[in-house]
This record gives sequence, C-alpha cells and structure tokens, in this order.
Amino acid sequence: MPTVTAALLRQLLDSSAENPVLYVSADSDTPELDVWAGALVDNGTVVITRTELTDWLGDDWTDADLREYLPALQETADSITGAH
Repeated sequence: MPTVTAALLRQLLDSSAENPVLYVSADSDTPELDVWAGALVDNGTVVITRTELTDWLGDDWTDADLREYLPALQETADSITGAH
C-alpha cells in the first residue's frame, strides 16, 4: 500500500509539470504514488491536483499544514488501490 507523505506533497507543489497531480501508478505489480502532468494521468488514479492542494493550503503554508491533510489524502489513495 503506497503511503502519502509530506515529501510527496512538497514534490507536487514544486513540480514543473503542467497541471501536476499526485496519482497512484500501477505500472508495476505494486502500486506507487508519483507526481506527473495531469493530462497524462487517468483521472481515476488521481489523489489530488496541485490546484486543489494550493486551494486548501493557501500561499503561506508549513510542513505542519501538509501533515494535516495526510490522513484524508491517504484515505483517497487507499480507495484507489482498494486497500482497507
């Protein structure tokens, strides 16, 4: 089961990809979380977009703010992977 971390959220926020998303990649036998351009990712695998995350966080965020959203985003990732 992939784990949503503050580091992954920072990677999403810092990504140079166009309209980046955090998504569940099923390219291997074990699902993983990755950041990629939203247009190249199946919408059903998206955990959160950078736009959604920045709307939640605002402009002046801290790592504590990122950690606050981890449980909700983990639930989303788990529902995508079918983990319980």
